Amino acid sequence: MIKKFVKTLILTSIMVSLFFTSASAETFEGTIQGADCVINGINCAEDRTDPLLCMEKNFILVTKGGEHFFLPNLYRSLKESYYKQNVRVTGKRNGKAILVDILEVQKADKYRCIWDRKKFEDDLYGR
Repeated sequence: MIKKFVKTLILTSIMVSLFFTSASAETFEGTIQGADCVINGINCAEDRTDPLLCMEKNFILVTKGGEHFFLPNLYRSLKESYYKQNVRVTGKRNGKAILVDILEVQKADKYRCIWDRKKFEDDLYGR
């Protein structure tokens, strides 16, 4: 009986620790860049005024370490607005994607929140 209880307790604690580890939000800093440009090396726009920017289908976060992440829950237009700007993203990582909770843009050595998932959902669902 005690062995069964200990085994159950150990398995439960492992499951709880895995749940909280994967569900915790992480913060990433980098720049928003074109996915096609970073991944395939084509259609690289110099800045937001470059006509090549309209050829990009999606935009990604590229960290200072060179990793890149898709931001699937952000509108394309929002990501395009901050093309090649320093941003900080807080959210849940899932492989090469981040489900964004907060998007901040760097302005004069300070980060300013430009998108908050909770506020967005509250506005969307009338909470």
